[in-house]
Amino acid sequence: MLKRITQIFILSIFSFNLYAEQLINLDKIAIPNSLALLPPPPEIDSIVFMNDKTISEVTFSAKNKGTQRYVQAKIDAGYTTEEIAKNFSESFGQQISKETTPVIYNLIDLISEVASKSGSSAKKEYMRVRPFVFFDKSTCNPAGEEELRDNGSYPSGHSTEGWAIALLLAEINPANQQQILRKGYEYGQSRIICGAHWPSDVQAGYLLGSAVFSALNANDDFRALITKAKKELKTN
Repeated sequence: MLKRITQIFILSIFSFNLYAEQLINLDKIAIPNSLALLPPPPEIDSIVFMNDKTISEVTFSAKNKGTQRYVQAKIDAGYTTEEIAKNFSESFGQQISKETTPVIYNLIDLISEVASKSGSSAKKEYMRVRPFVFFDKSTCNPAGEEELRDNGSYPSGHSTEGWAIALLLAEINPANQQQILRKGYEYGQSRIICGAHWPSDVQAGYLLGSAVFSALNANDDFRALITKAKKELKTN
C-alpha cells in the first residue's frame, strides 16, 4: 500500500512538472547563463566582502531574532510554488493558488524553474561559502541548512526567483506594482537577515532575476500566458 502511495505521489509530481514544461518550450528560451552574465563573487580581501561580512555578522545577533522582520525572513525561506504564491498574495492584492488562479500559479512555477536553471552554472563554478557556515552560526531555518551547505551561495536563488516573480506579477497587476516590487525586494533581503546569503549574493540575484524575466518576456508564448493571466485576474 505504501509503495502504491509513493508511486502515485511521484507520478503527480512528474505530471505537474511536465505540465509546467508544456506551458512553454524552454528550448526556445535563451535562459541567461549566470556564469557568463555575472561578475565573480567578491574576493575575501576586497572592500565588497568587508561590507558583506559586516552586514551579515550583525544579522546573527540575538536582538534581531525576536523581531517581526526576522519572523518574516523565516516565512520567506519557503521556496515551494505554493509557499511563494501565498507569500506574494497580499502584495498582489488577491489570493494566488493552484485552484483560484491556475494560470498565474503555473507562471510562478515556470519562472522558478527557469531561475533555478539560470543560476546553477555560477553556483557550481564558485561554490561560495554561505555566511552561516563562515560564521558557524544558525540560519532562520535550521532544518534546511544541510542542503544549503552543499549549494553555492552566489548568486542567491531565492532573490533571483523572487525578483523575477515580482516583475511578472507587477506586469499582470500594474495597479499593485509598487507593493509587489517592494515585496520582491524584501524577499531578497530576507536571505541576508536569515543568514543564508551575503548582500552581494542578493544583489546578483536581483540582476539575474531581471535577466530571467526579460528572456521569458521575449517569447510570444509567454506573452500570451501573461494575457491569459490578466484575464484571470479580472475574473477573480
